[in-house]
Amino acid sequence: RWAPSSAPAAAIKHAIQSHFQGPFYRWSATPEDVREYWWKLFGDKVTWDPRDHGLIRKTFQTRGAKRLSDMLSKLRTKGTRPHWICEEAWKGLIDHWEGEAFKKISTQNKTNRASGKGGAVHTTGRKAHVDVALSMARELGRPLDPDELFLATHKKKSGTWVDNRSQTTYVSVETLSRSLEGGTNTNW
Repeated sequence: RWAPSSAPAAAIKHAIQSHFQGPFYRWSATPEDVREYWWKLFGDKVTWDPRDHGLIRKTFQTRGAKRLSDMLSKLRTKGTRPHWICEEAWKGLIDHWEGEAFKKISTQNKTNRASGKGGAVHTTGRKAHVDVALSMARELGRPLDPDELFLATHKKKSGTWVDNRSQTTYVSVETLSRSLEGGTNTNW
């Protein structure tokens, strides 16, 4: 993962917006040569240790897919074509979004989100947990324990849990940890 994540995220967004010339409604539907060009544009903006090339490439693919999905979701909601998407590509995206296959998946996803199962509720918004952990470790002057990060990201300022699932997860892991450690360890 990247830390901090804002510069690589901005570089991915720049790459996508600089060369979006088709109805690329998701990462896997984007031609390989376009994704390769996005990778090149990304590499022009971000540097890394050559030993990390494989990891960065894999992370670029994962984060790029998520970034593209987020960007298109916002555009679909807004309903107006941005300057970086040509009219032909925009028409293709609209056709895709109005198609039965997309509507079926969209309906299923809405049902899944409303079920109360799955998903992750936390207090940090779009800020990556790795960034939160690094910031907290700097403030504390020591490495962060996993339970400290979980508490910081799943409890509100008022001290209440963001949802019942977070509380249940914390209590379950804490109980398991204590039983495995003979009750002496309060950290995960």
